[in-house]
Amino acid sequence: MQPRFRRFVVVICFLLGPLAVGSSARAAETIKVGLSMRSMPCTYYPDGQWRGSFYETWQEIAVSANLPYEVVSVPNFRQLLEFGQNGQVDVAVGCINMTPARLAKYRFSVPIQEDGISVLVRKEQTPTWIPILRTLVSGPILGLLAGMLAFVLLISLIIWRIEGYSRQENTSTTGRPRTFSKLFQILLTGPGTNVIASSVRGNTLIGVVYFFRIVAASVLVSLVSVNVIKRSTEETKSAISSVQDLAGKVVAVGTGSVSEQWIESHNASAPVVADGRPIKIQQIDSLEQSCNALLRGQVDAVIADNAQIQYYRLKINPHAQVQVAIRNIHRQSQGLILSPNLSAETALRINQAIARMKENGTVDNIKKHWLPEE
Repeated sequence: MQPRFRRFVVVICFLLGPLAVGSSARAAETIKVGLSMRSMPCTYYPDGQWRGSFYETWQEIAVSANLPYEVVSVPNFRQLLEFGQNGQVDVAVGCINMTPARLAKYRFSVPIQEDGISVLVRKEQTPTWIPILRTLVSGPILGLLAGMLAFVLLISLIIWRIEGYSRQENTSTTGRPRTFSKLFQILLTGPGTNVIASSVRGNTLIGVVYFFRIVAASVLVSLVSVNVIKRSTEETKSAISSVQDLAGKVVAVGTGSVSEQWIESHNASAPVVADGRPIKIQQIDSLEQSCNALLRGQVDAVIADNAQIQYYRLKINPHAQVQVAIRNIHRQSQGLILSPNLSAETALRINQAIARMKENGTVDNIKKHWLPEE
């Protein structure tokens, strides 16, 4: 190597060396990642270990982007947003909806997934015998029974006349009322029809009654079954079927959540619904606490992300007497909040990792693992 060229290489190495070291140092720099401790199933901290769908998602992002990190525990969701905005953490991780207001306020990653919000209410339990009793005393059933009794009574009178029961010796001994009631009972129930008539016309009428009784009984059973099912469904159905039905009711929401903002926006934009009563907001930090308040009757409904409500019903308390009254409203994308101080290079690596995970199905697989289909 020529001396002049050797000196040139030494100078280049001297100039580029610090840049290479700096780049390596940046690559190995540990970033702070904020996780909310009570945002099931997104991020939560049971038994001293972090878990959740978005915690697993972040782990995959960190591996894919080669980003060492340390976790910063954040008590609730509202503080998670604040930490991401003011730079107390470099990345705020959770099921954070990318609303227009938040997009104007926070620095977001590219979207990871979509979700909406749902309304959860109590499922009122009715004893089984109540819908059966109400069905039996309903107009259609009573009308059918009355028609059946009237028809059998008419045939009883005709047979009484055809067979000449009024002239028979047994009738004089037993009495007309008792003899006729026995004839009516036999025609209505069936056993004993072989002894109440001897003429062709009388036996023909007995056959007509027998056929009528079979048809009427089948119709009666079908009508009772259909009406019992219908009444049971109506009585277990929630009284809340639309947003307007929430007017004047107390609704539990997560502190600082999209659900809270959505209700506030609804109250402001639709003041004249259901005699002008606004939806009353009760802020509660965790969904589990909100659902406990719902089951105790302290609130009328719980509004939260679909994923949170689905996870509660499938994993946390599958036997809870609750039901989804309104599903999948206000659907929006979800992503990570990036600190304003986070370098453009690191932000790019995070976004590229998210894009790769969405393309290869990792995001969908994590979501299905935590939230299987109901």
